Amino acid sequence: MQIFVKRFIPLTLFLWLVLGLAVVAQTAGSPRLRGVHASSNAPNGDIYLDNFDSGPFFQNVSYRTVTGYRSVSSPGDHTVILLPAGVSPEDPRKGQVGFSFAEGRDYTVVAMGLLENLELRKFDDDNRPPEAGKTHFRVIHASPDTPPVNICLTNQSDCFVRDLHFGNPSGYYKWSAGTYNLDVRDASTGGILYIANNLNLENGVIYTLFIMGLLHGEPNLEVVVTPDEIRPPPEPPVNGAFLSPTLLILMAVIVTALLGGVGFFAWQHFMKSR
Repeated sequence: MQIFVKRFIPLTLFLWLVLGLAVVAQTAGSPRLRGVHASSNAPNGDIYLDNFDSGPFFQNVSYRTVTGYRSVSSPGDHTVILLPAGVSPEDPRKGQVGFSFAEGRDYTVVAMGLLENLELRKFDDDNRPPEAGKTHFRVIHASPDTPPVNICLTNQSDCFVRDLHFGNPSGYYKWSAGTYNLDVRDASTGGILYIANNLNLENGVIYTLFIMGLLHGEPNLEVVVTPDEIRPPPEPPVNGAFLSPTLLILMAVIVTALLGGVGFFAWQHFMKSR
């Protein structure tokens, strides 16, 4: 009996460890990135990732555009490079920022500020599906001449976003799906700067509300609403069956059978020794 225990228990523990690591690896996935052009006086832009060899990661992005997500090749540190659309990579106007991307996470990179002070900022996205009957949303302040703002339900004094400064995001809010009117108010004076009427926040959808434009100039201040993309469940690797669902189930069956075998022989040994 002791031989069985010494041989099989470490083996079963090892197999369960491998199975657990396989499940973790399968449920991760590549980072995803999208780009947003929120600089009202900047030309269309090309966004590159790390280098220019593969062409633009996002091409000819115009003001108010929110791209879809694309998978980043690997987690870790990457360089995001912004250039005016169609110019040579040697153009002196390029700007670049290093960002870190974690496995299985989504990110939004926003070009914001006026052209003379243009900057890239990265925001962490939470694209987990909302619960039934709910919608999730957040607000990103991307209007360079607008003071800190409160976001409030129209005709109500209870503002759910308070003192949101340029370049910053709010947290995510979980509301019942429906149609809402929201005020963008000056956080200091309470004056209404913009009213977003009839925002239809649908069941099961995640949104980002971008405050764009200029409070004193053209284009005017506005709220650009975009539905975000739910992160799909991870897919099995395409370079082998090691982490395929079928093999994971087979491994679980084998490990369970081994544990059952150990228990069966231990019981027989116990009965014979009585």
